[in-house]
Amino acid sequence: MKERLCHHYKKIKEHRAALAVSLLIGLIFLLPHFLIPLLQDGSKNYSPLVVKGVDARSVDEVFYAAYVQEASEGHLIPRSNILEWKNTAMLSHAGAPFPSLLLGMMSLVLGGVVNTYIFSYFFFTAISSLLMYVISYSLTKNKILSLVAPPLLFFSPTYLLKFFSDQIVQPISYFSRFYPVLVDFPIFAVTLLAVLWLLRDKKWKAALLSGILGGLLFYTYFYYWTFYITFMGLLLAMVLFRKNFVLSKKIIVSGLVTIVIGVTFFLNSINTVANQAEILRRLNATFTRTPDWSITLFLLSIVIMLVYAANKRSEDRTNKEKNETNFYFLLILVLAGIVTMNVQVIMGYTINPRHWLTTSIWPILVLVGIYLLHFIEETILERENLKKIIKKSSFIFICLLISFGLIWQITFSYNTHPAYTLSTPQVELFGWLNDNTTKDEVVLSLSSEMILLVPVYTHNNNFVPNAVVEPIPIPEIIARRLIAYKIMGIPEEKIIFLDNPCAFSELMSFERAKDGEYNYSLFEEGFSHLLTFEGSFSSKGCTIPTPFKEGVLKTYAALPEEWGQLTQRYVVDYILLGPYEKSISPHREIEKYAGIVYRNAEFTIYKVDK
Repeated sequence: MKERLCHHYKKIKEHRAALAVSLLIGLIFLLPHFLIPLLQDGSKNYSPLVVKGVDARSVDEVFYAAYVQEASEGHLIPRSNILEWKNTAMLSHAGAPFPSLLLGMMSLVLGGVVNTYIFSYFFFTAISSLLMYVISYSLTKNKILSLVAPPLLFFSPTYLLKFFSDQIVQPISYFSRFYPVLVDFPIFAVTLLAVLWLLRDKKWKAALLSGILGGLLFYTYFYYWTFYITFMGLLLAMVLFRKNFVLSKKIIVSGLVTIVIGVTFFLNSINTVANQAEILRRLNATFTRTPDWSITLFLLSIVIMLVYAANKRSEDRTNKEKNETNFYFLLILVLAGIVTMNVQVIMGYTINPRHWLTTSIWPILVLVGIYLLHFIEETILERENLKKIIKKSSFIFICLLISFGLIWQITFSYNTHPAYTLSTPQVELFGWLNDNTTKDEVVLSLSSEMILLVPVYTHNNNFVPNAVVEPIPIPEIIARRLIAYKIMGIPEEKIIFLDNPCAFSELMSFERAKDGEYNYSLFEEGFSHLLTFEGSFSSKGCTIPTPFKEGVLKTYAALPEEWGQLTQRYVVDYILLGPYEKSISPHREIEKYAGIVYRNAEFTIYKVDK
């Protein structure tokens, strides 16, 4: 036991630089959560989970955070924030249970979703950085080059162009999304390491481990498991082509284990969701069979470089098998990238293919780049002084990337700090709801901002759905919106969103957000967001067809006035009136069927008299 501990200590000591770099990157990602509260002059209401920031991803983070809150309350699988749809699975990456389950358990320990979010920035970033180093070192056995991989993954040089051309209004790197990307990447990375182990040692336990981890990917992130399945399929084809039947048997077993573990969740999602095609459109699916030539040609050039490197290294008989394994591992990974980026050629549609590019393909390109640099160093640069130049250049590059990431995070914090705070009335409101309502009771609000925030900061459900992620047919989404309008007593002429579907993009301006004036609560925004994701009107110059307008208004006019008839299909427990509701409906008659139970400087809550 003592000898084993000493061995592990020596290994850690040997790679202490990697550990230091990983911890440093984690701290850089953590930095805004310390800087922003300081820039807010000691505000006690700081929160990274708001919807009035200029970072478009902040909105995504909020509705993902709602699933974490749900898991902490005992709803272990993400379903819906609408009571009547609680038992309906979602056909999207949002419905994967592993991230919400893990973060939900962490939330119980760390004291809430916000603390979990902040801790995740440091912890999962550091873990992901270390795993990138481990994979890179496994391929090259070159410490200094492998140290380049973690900062290159998170602080891509492509961000330099944005730094000098755009306002810095979002955290650096796509991997700054704690859910689902940052939490799930370590599983993806460990799975790749298990496959590399299988290719090298051809052991049955390696096949079993890779199969189990591959199956777990189904429960993490859509873009990881689809990439992995593609990768393993191509790998099997390559091994069969080379007539390596011993290895092919183990790959098949690994694949079967993956399918057995993952298919349960997949089939449950498919069989439960009735409106799959509609949800695909809402998830921004593109229906085409046209190849993505821009990324394909680039990846093919990487393939050519890998083939050249493999041919050069084939002369090295001492490490021939190892070199071949590394080559085929990276080659198939790149080919899997080509296939996933062009899945529409086979399927007839694709869903946000850039997600494969940022979450799967980019880390692989980093690994390929390190491998090719190592190849150049080992086979082309014969002179020792040239090798020293590469090592020194690598060290300088690491320092530059880390410095750049640090400057970016500081700039982001300075530019956006007014937006990342909850108002005191909001904090008081959420506290009252948690203390005075029963779990899963339904709150009706028209504000898109409150619709997003209530499921995050309370144990309550919404009456009006977030159209993008809810597994609800569009007619019901519209019906719930209109019923809520009727309850609020909003006249027909106030439904102006029909004439301004472009409001969402127009209000996403940097200057307004920088000054803390970003108003996400406009219903016009929320509804146009739905239409954009649904895809029906976004390509038509922000002009909604007249028949659609007339149909919505006709539906609204036909809604009954009597409360029992109006809400007979849906549960409403509380009605929330905030600044937005008060601004659009000065003449309400809510007192007929509900009484005031709470009021503060901005918000009033009515409890429905059942």
